[in-house]
Amino acid sequence: MQLRIVTQNIWGLNTPHHYWRRRGIHRGALPGSPALQVADPADVWRQRRSLLVTELARIDPDLVAFQESFCKSDTSSSQALEIARALGTSGNGYHTVDGLGGLAVLTRFPPLRVREHPLDVDSYGGHPGLLEVTISTSAGEVTVIVAHWPVGSQEAKVLCAAQTHQICRGLSTQRLVLCGDFNADSDSPPICRLLADGWLTDTWQPSSQVPNKPLTTPLPSPSMRLDYIFTAPCDTFILEEATIFGETPDSNGLFPSDHCGISSLLSFI
Repeated sequence: MQLRIVTQNIWGLNTPHHYWRRRGIHRGALPGSPALQVADPADVWRQRRSLLVTELARIDPDLVAFQESFCKSDTSSSQALEIARALGTSGNGYHTVDGLGGLAVLTRFPPLRVREHPLDVDSYGGHPGLLEVTISTSAGEVTVIVAHWPVGSQEAKVLCAAQTHQICRGLSTQRLVLCGDFNADSDSPPICRLLADGWLTDTWQPSSQVPNKPLTTPLPSPSMRLDYIFTAPCDTFILEEATIFGETPDSNGLFPSDHCGISSLLSFI
């Protein structure tokens, strides 16, 4: 069986205008483009949502892991649900699972179990955690863990890595996918700690379309890799294809997010 998995930090309700005006940097839009003049977050989100939906419809994933998915306080809707509904109009039919801290999953397969795992680490007042969703496929169950480690010290992220690894190893599952925005580059101590025992495998390999590590953020000029799809145990999945997407702006210079997304096509028995 094959399973196409996508991870994407959708950047909440942020706007390129906010970064350009208040922070003096370009993020999410080309320098000098008309997209920098649009200041209304709702208007910018409608445009970015359309770009995200177009990209996801083209890729046609079986499962999507979102980070920074804004959820209304009454939980009646979320950015993830809006995207799922837009994709559903073309017949894809995704189930939506919203978690705390902006984590969300769209899945074509029925979610059997959903759990949240808090991470005990300071994150500037936030509450970082992991969203666990187990899906039922024709070849058996697959457990997907979505992570968004906080921005902070290297020490805090190493602690996140240790706790994430412990939680994943403690699950009673034969097939595990760990993905998300880890706010740590691929050669950093937190990622090295996460992969130290060889149990988890990075699905990005040099044989993919980008020969080395994919630089995923910040657009328009990515300089870091913070986004990953890992699998475990190491011999469970076979990587068929890995690509990045969302690196091309629209005619107004707007990108779908300030992160590129990553897509991995996995085979398993």
